[in-house]
Amino acid sequence: MRLGRIAHDPARVAQVPHHVMGDSPIPPSWASPAGFTPTLADNLTLPTCTVAGLANSARLYMLHSGWDLVQDDDLILELYASIAGCAATPAAIAMTDGLVMLDVLERAQKSGFQIAPDTVLIPEFRQIDGTLGALEDAVARYGSIYLGVDLDSEDVSGDVGAPWVAHPLGNLVGGHCIVLDGYAPETAATWGVNKQAPMDWLQPRLREAYAVVWSL
Repeated sequence: MRLGRIAHDPARVAQVPHHVMGDSPIPPSWASPAGFTPTLADNLTLPTCTVAGLANSARLYMLHSGWDLVQDDDLILELYASIAGCAATPAAIAMTDGLVMLDVLERAQKSGFQIAPDTVLIPEFRQIDGTLGALEDAVARYGSIYLGVDLDSEDVSGDVGAPWVAHPLGNLVGGHCIVLDGYAPETAATWGVNKQAPMDWLQPRLREAYAVVWSL
């Protein structure tokens, strides 16, 4: 399993507008759409979690809005390469360390995210504080949250689909981008699967969080 989230600049993130919670009551639970399979974008072998997460965010938002979209992994890797400044080949991408999540969001906002040959999406994004209510509100309103976490050696051991289990954060192995797409119980799209990611596991690891609204 590869990671691929380069640490953010806190001063830069502080300039991002804040997510404002809605007036409607937050549903007591939320589940990702039935049959949703997260995009992998070769993140088991390449440091592509940030663009895989962006694709998952876009598709979950569209499913939440009532329609689905087709994704093209080659185009997702082209977005990565354009930001990393490398060739859009697995060999070239494998030699890079990953991307900053804000770089990915800002590039997609400026130039559009061509997620399929005939589909270009534009994100609008807001930072979210790490409180349970704010996280649940954003998931219920937009279908998911684009999250940056730190993982330790225990978090990346075992089967890729195994649930994450709360434990003290230990030997750090790096930053990772995941997409929270459900709560009560919490689930996260990453590495091509939906993993259980309970809040007592997530909150000590959470480093950045963004609510993303997508438009054509």
